Amino acid sequence: QAAGVFDNVTVEGGTTGRWDSDSVGEMNHTDWEKHHNASGAVEKDGFITISGTGDIGPLGEEGTRTVESTLPGLPVVLIIVVVVAARHGARTSGAAASRRVILTRAVVVAGATFVTGLVAAGVVLPAGMASLAGNGIVVPTLPVPTGARVIVGLAAVLALCAVVAYALGVRLHRGWSATLAGVSLIALPFAVTAFPLLPDAVSDWLMRLTPAAGFAVKQTMAEYPQVTAHYAPSAGYLPLPGWAGLTVLCAYTVITMLIAIGPEQAERPDRPR
Repeated sequence: QAAGVFDNVTVEGGTTGRWDSDSVGEMNHTDWEKHHNASGAVEKDGFITISGTGDIGPLGEEGTRTVESTLPGLPVVLIIVVVVAARHGARTSGAAASRRVILTRAVVVAGATFVTGLVAAGVVLPAGMASLAGNGIVVPTLPVPTGARVIVGLAAVLALCAVVAYALGVRLHRGWSATLAGVSLIALPFAVTAFPLLPDAVSDWLMRLTPAAGFAVKQTMAEYPQVTAHYAPSAGYLPLPGWAGLTVLCAYTVITMLIAIGPEQAERPDRPR
């Protein structure tokens, strides 16, 4: 509990009467407040003593739904994108697939995924927030630039994840192995960190070191050092800022594409799938 004492407090304008106090948030729930010193304002002998407990910071988000809660199907969508892209890469790889053809197909995969993701996120996010608000559920205000960043960012991340999965399919040549590798590398880390299934430290590192780090672009909540809260990926707080997470995903994309179009690719015979 913190307390402050003020004296010589005056009001300009000739207002008369006594000071009035009003509480902000919940008060007098701790044992100290109940048995020793109650929170509130007390005026005595010209001094005003104000006592209180709690965090000095933005209004807490308990009882509210975050923007991320409007996208519960995102892990499933990611798995579908990875599986389709990986199988497409394995199916279209072969001796006739030159570097230029592989790059062109990767661009097509990225473009198709980006457009689809842009339309889907652009519809689901506003509709989900409007539905929650219509049902009386408190939803934090989402500025237009932030909403645009989340929608475009998610579309871009899905497109890059599709390219990574496609490159794995091209290199591994078999649909089942490319799918397993893509899901394990991309979708699984994101899915297991979206729920409190792992220790927070493990979830943090998975969201730093795997392609799932790119999903930091959807984060809309900020951490405040003076506010006590559960800062973990499962609660919507990701360890990297959006630009850093996107950089990690771009690095994976470049590396997997370089491997896919390596010098051995043109000489590798087509294999059964």
